[in-house]
Amino acid sequence: MSLEYLEPLLLEFNHELFLYPWDIFELRIQEEMVRADRSGSGFGYMEIPFSALRKVIRENVDDRTLWRAILKFLAETMRGSDIKGFLAQDRGLGLVFLDSQVAGVEECCSRLWMMLGANDWLIPDCGEPSLFKITGYPLEKLT
Repeated sequence: MSLEYLEPLLLEFNHELFLYPWDIFELRIQEEMVRADRSGSGFGYMEIPFSALRKVIRENVDDRTLWRAILKFLAETMRGSDIKGFLAQDRGLGLVFLDSQVAGVEECCSRLWMMLGANDWLIPDCGEPSLFKITGYPLEKLT
C-alpha cells in the first residue's frame, strides 16, 4: 500500500480527507508534541499498519474496496483538525486525535473494527483489534 495506490481513492474524498506524506506527518506530530507541552494538553494517536490489517481481512476482499471503506470511515469519523498521514516506509497510516483522551481513540478503533466485521471482511476468530497501535501524548496524562 502506498500514497500512489491510495491517491486515486483519496480524490473521492477531495475536501473531506487529507493524508500527509510521511515526512511532513512526522513534523506535524512533533509540532503537536510541542503545542501539548506548552498548553498542558495532549493528544491520542493510532496507527493502522497495512500488513497487519491485511492479515485479518478475508482474501476475497480486494484492497480498493477495503481502503475506500476505511477512507470513508475516516472522513466521516475524524475531525478536520485531526492529523492523518502515512507512516515512514509505507508501513501504514497514522492518526492524531488532537485534544483527545486515549479512550476516545479506542472508541474510534472499536468502531472501525465493527465496520470491518459488519461487512463480513474479517477472518473468523482473528481476535481483537490489537493490530492497531494506540497511545497518547504525554503518556502520563492520557493513559
